[in-house]
Amino acid sequence: MHEILGGYDHFITTLFRDLAGKGIFAAHWPIDHICYRVTTHVEYQDLKKRLLPFCKAIATTRHNNREFSIFHLQDKYALRVDSLAPITLLELPSPGGKRPYPAGLEHAEFVVSDNFIQFCRRHRHALSAPNMAEADPTSFITFPTGATAKFHTMSLADKIRLQGDRFVPL
Repeated sequence: MHEILGGYDHFITTLFRDLAGKGIFAAHWPIDHICYRVTTHVEYQDLKKRLLPFCKAIATTRHNNREFSIFHLQDKYALRVDSLAPITLLELPSPGGKRPYPAGLEHAEFVVSDNFIQFCRRHRHALSAPNMAEADPTSFITFPTGATAKFHTMSLADKIRLQGDRFVPL
């Protein structure tokens, strides 16, 4: 997976270090998924083809008129970093949206299992104001490197099911 995603372990280690620097110690929450961005539709299709052999299932969803592919990695290809729980979901959004993003790893998402509002209040010095308008409230912090940590109340797999989509076995 390093050949495809690059230094995901460095990305995650740095993200945890940056979060700790803001007083957010997130190691007790498993990373629900990580997101890899591409800049062109050709890159999107190419990366989808390259990732499929490593997956046991894929879900395709739409959000804000864009396609998102969510890959459920086979256990032996799960992303492992130090003593953290293996990461088995990878999100790949098609390019577009409000602003261009550079290609590469962009964010990691955590499911906050305790009181989300309390978490947001406790870390309001560092986090964006929580977006409570959706079924899955969210808050985030973006670091100068461009890496973002997002915090939600619901896993990506649960959101996919809630939208009426599903993972298709490969």
